[in-house]
Parts: sequence; C-alpha cells; structure tokens
Amino acid sequence: MIWFALLIPIMASVYLGFKYKKKVVWWEFLIPLVFTLIIIFLSKFIYLKTQTKDYEFWGAYVTQVNYYEPWNEWIVQICVKEVPAGRDSHGNTIYTTVTYDCSHSEYHPARYTMKLNTGEEMRISKKRYEKIKHLFANNNFKDLHRHYYTKDGDQYYSIYDGSYEKFVFITTKHTYENRVQAASSVFNFPKVTKEEVKKFHLFDYPKISGFYQLPAILADSSINITPEEIKRFNWINGKLGKKKQVRVWVILFKNKPLQAGFLQEAYWKGGNKNEFNIAIGLDSENNIEWCHPFSWTEVQSLKIETRSFVMDTKKLNLSKLADFLYPELDKKFVRKQFKDFS
Repeated sequence: MIWFALLIPIMASVYLGFKYKKKVVWWEFLIPLVFTLIIIFLSKFIYLKTQTKDYEFWGAYVTQVNYYEPWNEWIVQICVKEVPAGRDSHGNTIYTTVTYDCSHSEYHPARYTMKLNTGEEMRISKKRYEKIKHLFANNNFKDLHRHYYTKDGDQYYSIYDGSYEKFVFITTKHTYENRVQAASSVFNFPKVTKEEVKKFHLFDYPKISGFYQLPAILADSSINITPEEIKRFNWINGKLGKKKQVRVWVILFKNKPLQAGFLQEAYWKGGNKNEFNIAIGLDSENNIEWCHPFSWTEVQSLKIETRSFVMDTKKLNLSKLADFLYPELDKKFVRKQFKDFS
C-alpha cells in the first residue's frame, strides 16, 4: 500500500507538464518523485526494523576469573594555553599561545572480570570474583610486563576445570531480526487474548536477574522444582549454547488441557529461532497427561522423539528428561535461519 504514495508526485508532475510546460525544466519534474521515493524507503526501513526486532537468550559458562592489580603509568604530554601578552592601542588584551609540559601520573584501579566460553570478558565485583575463585580452587599468576610509573600491576586468574560440580552458568541477551513476529498470520498462529493468557496461565519470557541467571524451567508455584533440576538444564543451555546455538525451555502446566501447549506456542509465535521448547501438562499428582514440543529446528524428528520420551516417562522426572535431552540435542539439533523467511 505504501507504494501508492508514488501516485501523488506522478500526478503532480503530469499536471505541471501540461500547465507549465514552458516554465518548468525537465529535472524539476523529478524532485517530488525522488523526494517521495526517499520517504518511502526510509519509512519501510524503520517499519521493518521496529516490527522485526526481537531478543533471544544465549547460554554460556564461566571459564576463567581474573584479578588485575591496580597500577599507574606516566603520561608524557605537551599542553597548549593562551596567556596575556600586553594590550593593543585600544586597550584590549593581547593573547599569545604557549606550550608547557603537563605530563602526569595516571592511576588505574583494580579490576575483576570473568571470561566466558563464548570469548566474552565481563566485569564482575570483587565479592563475585572471590566466590568463583574459591569454587574453581586454583590461583595462578601472570606478569603483564606493564610500562608502569611507580606501581606495577599484574594478573591473578583461576581456571574452570570442566567439571559439573564447578560449573557456573551465565545467560546473555541478544537482538536479532525475527520476521515471523511481523507476519505471524502467515504461519497460522492464532491471536492469543488476555483472557486466554490468564485462563491457561501462559508464560511470558522471564527477565535475566541476579548473576545473569534465567530459569530454563517455567512452572507455577504449586510445582516443586529442585536446585539440582535447575542446574541440569542450566548445564544443557550452557554447554550447548555456543556449540549448537540452542536454548531449552521446559514449560509445566498443572491441570490444564493440551490447548494450553498450543496457545503457549502461539503466544510466543513459535519461540525464538534458537529455542527448543517442551510444554508438558500434569495432573494433581504430577502424572504426565500431554506433551507438546515446539521449535523452529530443521530436525522435526527431534520433537517427535522428545514427545514420545516424555509420555513414556508417565510421571514428571526433570532429571531424567535432562539426561535424555543433552545427547539428543547435541547430536541432532539444527538451528533455523530466519533469513529463510525473508
């Protein structure tokens, strides 16, 4: 519809051509047309960026924590300033430019950072550094060979050994272009009303909180989730986050029909392109009534096999589900590239 805006400058140019043919040069007819084209392309660009901007979550883990000692350096610098140099015949002050040595000492305070398996290095507090260093149970020294003034500053670091016991999970949030959310009707996602969200207790994406934490298991307060179960799914998201570009969500519904699973998929518009989502329906005794995996993954058999595994389990066992998912996702998951929907 936006291209109909071109009719206005075209009609205006035709009108000017007939009425003021001898008063208007040929290139003046192009001005309204070119201006309108610029507005159209700019509007379309802004619209697409706004409508397709979305966020996905990446799992990672800490591979190293660092303490950089405070240090200082001598900065050699020549400065320039204007100084009075007398007065002119009218009594106005005359200024002249002079240079002077303004070299000085520059202090760099202590820094604490963590390095992730993704290669990112992020600032952390001293308290957090000490906690992770204690968990990793090692401390190493590195001479940074700085060109210092009076105070040298070196590095102390602790390294993760790869074990499950010393695993520290981290979540980061990233933007990407999601064309599906701008045209969900094309993919047959029904519009989910506020009433349905409330009735079926559908879940919004939670926010990252605490020390970059994001729960992988979403459930109401009547379902008990243990710290060990949380860690098992953090392990999957952290270890496979970079390797397979996957993020797992387990969404638990209590005493809700299968429709809740389909509505959750529609509410999230199929989920982000890196997700593997498993919606599970439970009765009052945590017996499994239904399972609805949804994901944009290229491997459809992964969803079918996961559904079969969950239903065969009979009673909710998240640790068992995590043990099943890790090798399956590691071997079979293929992230969907949304450029296919361009």
